[in-house]
Amino acid sequence: MKKLLIFLFLGAGFFLSAQEVGSFTDDRDGNVYSFVSYSIDVVDGSKSEIIWMSENLRYNIEKSRCYNNSESNCDDYGRQYIYSEAIKACPKGWHLPSDEEWYVLANIYGGISSAGEHLKNKSSLWKNGAGTNKSLFNANPNQPLKEHKFKNMPPPQPTAIFWSSTEKNSDYAWDWKLVSIWNKIQRWEGAKTEYNCVRCVKDN
Repeated sequence: MKKLLIFLFLGAGFFLSAQEVGSFTDDRDGNVYSFVSYSIDVVDGSKSEIIWMSENLRYNIEKSRCYNNSESNCDDYGRQYIYSEAIKACPKGWHLPSDEEWYVLANIYGGISSAGEHLKNKSSLWKNGAGTNKSLFNANPNQPLKEHKFKNMPPPQPTAIFWSSTEKNSDYAWDWKLVSIWNKIQRWEGAKTEYNCVRCVKDN
């Protein structure tokens, strides 16, 4: 898929639709997940499809935790994983999206500068920064609010952070961040010891 799809999204005319096409059961623990299909009809007549989970992974694996360390939050927010667990947490037939696959998703909705608005859902949890959820990605905040270390900084904002599978180096991997007050989605280097959420992409 990878480089070919990026070329199609950036360089060719296409028609796009996001459609929830069903759900599947994780055989490991019985959790049921909905997913969304991004279908593309390219003007040359070819077709392509990318399938993402439309909710956060909840598989309980070593070195994972629930939002705010409260088990009751796992149903609503999924689990959070350090990088070494995130790369092996997805069910069979699914995988942790690469940095490139995140770029593809962002490019579907206008690129990094505007995709965040359409990946965030309409929940009041985003305070004044709720999204359109045009993508049906259903992103909710999934990180505890952290007070800034420096004075005269704006108050902390509801935030969602997701791992990619792509490493920067031995200590950092690329993650993708949504913030309440931003319309963009931010690509950033995350320490592999940090706890972030996981969305899985279906294998080709």
